[in-house]
Amino acid sequence: MKPKTLAAAIVATAFTLAAPLAHSADPAPAVTFTNLTGVATDPIPYTTGFKFEAVTAVTVLQLGAFDDSQDGLAQSHQVGLWDSSGNLMAAATIPAGTGGQLIDQFRYHDIFPVSLVAGQDYVVGEFITSSSPDNGVIHATGFVTDPRITFIGEAYKATGNIGEPGSFEFPNQTYFDSSVKAYFGANLILAPPAPVPEPATWTLLLVGVGGVGTLARRRRQQIRHAQA
Repeated sequence: MKPKTLAAAIVATAFTLAAPLAHSADPAPAVTFTNLTGVATDPIPYTTGFKFEAVTAVTVLQLGAFDDSQDGLAQSHQVGLWDSSGNLMAAATIPAGTGGQLIDQFRYHDIFPVSLVAGQDYVVGEFITSSSPDNGVIHATGFVTDPRITFIGEAYKATGNIGEPGSFEFPNQTYFDSSVKAYFGANLILAPPAPVPEPATWTLLLVGVGGVGTLARRRRQQIRHAQA
């Protein structure tokens, strides 16, 4: 076998053997809890959600709204993602019915991926009209966050009075109470972490690269001997 052909075979074999050893996770909700049903919302229009910190750099793939009893939304809902200064970074409309992708108790819609910066705060919120029949969750039980974010507290803003249409706005008011865990409301799906090669993977790749280096040295020696 020619040196170049043999080198390519070594590298290809190393990557083939290494591939099954690299692992990755599925996309994950930012927060999870055990509540399956909610309670009626206040009869005023408002945007409500929660504030959180990105512990590490992470990408947001979807925005979602809680689906009471997981049988479909009675109305469509706008959901947004803002930075801590109130700049809207992404928004999605979760359609009425069962059109949104159901993951746990939330229905989601894709967004153009948004990268969050480690150490920065962000807010996710859902607009709820004064006449919305869709219930939300207060006092979430079994509350857990993805380890890549830190939950800070509830974020909300009333955008009108009873019976008024209101508007989709940055929820700039916050409420910190560890027993409440925000009003849900909104949620977001985070991209899976990048695959991390196992130690055995690195060993295989190093063997392949080492083999290529050895062949290159032998080839140079052959050329020098032939020219001598």
